[in-house]
Amino acid sequence: MSDLSQYEDLHGIQGRIIVIDDDEIDGMVTGRYLRRLMPDAETELIDNGPDALSRLSEVSATGQNVLLVFIDQKLPGMTGLEILQRLQETGLSDRVPFVLFSSAVAPTEVEAVLAAGARDYVVKPIEPDEYLKSLAEAVRRHAPASRAHLA
Repeated sequence: MSDLSQYEDLHGIQGRIIVIDDDEIDGMVTGRYLRRLMPDAETELIDNGPDALSRLSEVSATGQNVLLVFIDQKLPGMTGLEILQRLQETGLSDRVPFVLFSSAVAPTEVEAVLAAGARDYVVKPIEPDEYLKSLAEAVRRHAPASRAHLA
């Protein structure tokens, strides 16, 4: 893995990041990378669509502070797009940035997910350093200082 010093600007970010991915290994790798990028942040993993919808509905109803949600497009029970569509009326995507991430994303799926409230997408590269860089760039773009408490 590459030198993490290039990501030191992210080290003081505190808060919760939710990762929704049904692939256990991908979810664990994403969580591990996010913890390396932001050791002070909490990472919560969810592995299916219905549980994700339930948890995100709870976040919306209670006003919990979540910095960012990474959501896989292909999930058991419902897709990332379906989750975003169901959450649209809650306004959660106005308050919490959602970033689609997937290993295989068709341009039409990306357009639909962005229209449903996602702010960005990250294609999961096979190469670890490239994936780490992609996650860091998404955090920099979508976890604004107004939501992130810097140490």
